Amino acid sequence: MEFFYSTLIGRFLTQAFLHSMMACLLVELGIYLWQIHEPLYRQRLYFLVIILPMLSMPIYDLLTPARQTIQFRLGALFDSTQWLYIRIIDGIDLSLPFLMILILTSGLFLFQEILPIIRNISTPPEKEFSIEPYTSNPSLKTLLQKATRRDVKIFIIKEEDYIVFSNIINPSIFISEGLLKRLSEAQLKAIVAHEMAHLLRNARPVLILVYIFRCILFFNPVVLIHFRKAVEEEEKICDDLAVEWTGSAETLAETLEKFYLVEEQRSIKQIQEFSDTFLIKNRIQRLRRRDDKRTLLFWPKFILIAGTITFINYWIV
Repeated sequence: MEFFYSTLIGRFLTQAFLHSMMACLLVELGIYLWQIHEPLYRQRLYFLVIILPMLSMPIYDLLTPARQTIQFRLGALFDSTQWLYIRIIDGIDLSLPFLMILILTSGLFLFQEILPIIRNISTPPEKEFSIEPYTSNPSLKTLLQKATRRDVKIFIIKEEDYIVFSNIINPSIFISEGLLKRLSEAQLKAIVAHEMAHLLRNARPVLILVYIFRCILFFNPVVLIHFRKAVEEEEKICDDLAVEWTGSAETLAETLEKFYLVEEQRSIKQIQEFSDTFLIKNRIQRLRRRDDKRTLLFWPKFILIAGTITFINYWIV
């Protein structure tokens, strides 16, 4: 076990975990002390917990090859070997439970992310959906062009279940016939505006980069948690854009309620799945609360947090 942690892979696993822990501590402290509520700002800070640990050790070692030596470790702020090899019981030290945490997180990533993708690719759909273009609401086309300045098409799925999603490859939004029947024109605009926001933001390079880094750091539970937090903030960001385009937070809140909350034909399991995926209760409460507090001087605070993380992590080996 000691040999493994002295290898390049072992060092990267250990330092990426420790660096993400320090980044997590400082980011959460900054959000709490400065009362940062805006989802866009919070998401940018959460990205630090994912991006910096991915890059830190390779850059530090490139700038200071001596970081790998015993002499540097003796003067470091925190040396992982001082706690990895602390004996718990005879023959077992902390390096074993630490490795188990990484393995369990890797398994969680495999079952939650990789296997569903493989299953969806390899398993034919249970039923085929009939899809046709939606052309009966000209005001939606105006809204789409105004917000995205792209040719985004809307399609109707011949299905009674509540379904709505967007396709970034061929910019388009899909809405089920069952959902369409239950939405007013204002509510339809609200939900389409939210999906338009996803179309615009999902193409941003930083979001793609963060997702790639998250996949590389699949073993890291801290990164897993903060990626989830960033995804939650992304939904709120898209809510804010939808409200900006449509001019009504209450309409979007009503739409979310109609889309997700309890109806007699829905099972409790379905409701919980939707609630977990889209943070429904939190989003509705936030839309109706509409806190106008704004974070002043965000970028100096962001730079201070990022700089502090970078400096401290240099001395964590």
